[in-house]
Amino acid sequence: DLHSFPTRRSSDLSLDNTLHETIVYEDAELATILKEMALYYQVELIYKNESSKHIRLYFTWDQKQTIDDLVDTFNKFERIHIAHENKKLIVE
Repeated sequence: DLHSFPTRRSSDLSLDNTLHETIVYEDAELATILKEMALYYQVELIYKNESSKHIRLYFTWDQKQTIDDLVDTFNKFERIHIAHENKKLIVE
């Protein structure tokens, strides 16, 4: 049965021929998730508080989302505040 194993990434080719993936993070550190996003969206990552890097969460990242959509989603978490300005993600 092809559906019996879990998949980490699923991909679809959009009309603009850009490969978009959906990446599922399970109990991952915020630093791990944001590092991959910063590379993907080509933004600089700045931490104002080192302990923020170690917040663990379950998160599904759809690469079709804009960086601002993702910042809004992250900011719904109680312990996370991220600002996006001038090609930088600033984690408070």
